[in-house]
Amino acid sequence: MEKVLTYSLKNREKNSDPYYIEIEKFADAFIQKGELCIGRILDEYTSFLCERGTENSRSREENLFDLLMMAIFWNNYSLNSIHLNKKAKIVLLNLANIRNRVGAFKPGVDYVRGILMTVLMKKYHTHGMKPMVTDDNIQGFLDWLQASNEFKHELKRITKFTGFLSTKEHEEVESIFTSVLEIADWFEKESMLRLGKYTENVDDFIEKNRDYYYWREDSIFCSRKRNEYHLNMLGAEIMNRAFRKEFVATKYKTILVPACMRSKSDTECRMIKDGLDQICTGCDKKCNIHKISSLGKKEGFDVYIVPHSSSFSAWLQKWAGHDDVGIVAVACPLNLVAGGLEIVSLGIKAQCVLLDYCGCKNHWDREGIPTNLNLNEVKTIVSGN
Repeated sequence: MEKVLTYSLKNREKNSDPYYIEIEKFADAFIQKGELCIGRILDEYTSFLCERGTENSRSREENLFDLLMMAIFWNNYSLNSIHLNKKAKIVLLNLANIRNRVGAFKPGVDYVRGILMTVLMKKYHTHGMKPMVTDDNIQGFLDWLQASNEFKHELKRITKFTGFLSTKEHEEVESIFTSVLEIADWFEKESMLRLGKYTENVDDFIEKNRDYYYWREDSIFCSRKRNEYHLNMLGAEIMNRAFRKEFVATKYKTILVPACMRSKSDTECRMIKDGLDQICTGCDKKCNIHKISSLGKKEGFDVYIVPHSSSFSAWLQKWAGHDDVGIVAVACPLNLVAGGLEIVSLGIKAQCVLLDYCGCKNHWDREGIPTNLNLNEVKTIVSGN
């Protein structure tokens, strides 16, 4: 049995098949609840996006998810955001830009960012309170998300919604905010009932490793709450539904798998490097990447290894706008929504599959645990069934 760090889609079962049944049902329930409670707001928001001419192809379900995402982030980070020092924000943004552009400086930049990230995540005793809904507090919330550099693609969606709010009078903004936050409250309770069994270890992991992640650049990422795991699980299902038809219509299918699935270390793995591409050679028959590569030969899809999430953006560029290629991205929940939004922004036809559990040594385990996925789900997605 695998070592469970934060989440496990298998939940002590033989495989994660029951999870995929559960998440379908939960997505249906969320969409029904959202339409019932904020359908009118969703109508207005969808019309607002369409009037600007760039969102005509987006589904209502995706827009509904945007509203939920904004509300969950507001609940989790808005109090931190009002304490964000403007000078610290400027320093963080500059460091993020340097880190993204110049790899040679990454260790030094990450050291400084780690200190500032820990400051950003300072704990405040809220007793259930959140900042008032004002223009300044909404802007401060957006500034905090931007300064963290953890929510780049999600922030683009949230900014669309706050742009919609900016067209309303203050009283209506408060009313809309209240309604959307009520959906978030429903989501918090319902997702815990339906998905909580898959994320039982998250709180314990955060508490036991709090000192270890102090001053680390990934302190925010590795301290994300259970509701954000559930949010990304739901988002993956909703995006898969929205993009399914276009993906199925593509001629070629390619699956991107993370290096954390390998059974061997960087020096022992005999994969072939061809530019950004890394291809499994089958050096270990027990390796999970070998297993999915073998399945790919039978089912007619290619498999490429992505060394780290930081390599993901560069790798995607060569597939941008290729209408005949469908990409299946494999990742842990906390990376999936951001990755999905980035893929779609490049015009790539995509689907995603969650890792059954996390284990990469860059973030989760100091020695690394080979991760795995559900091959039945991969076959279902690729076959178009």
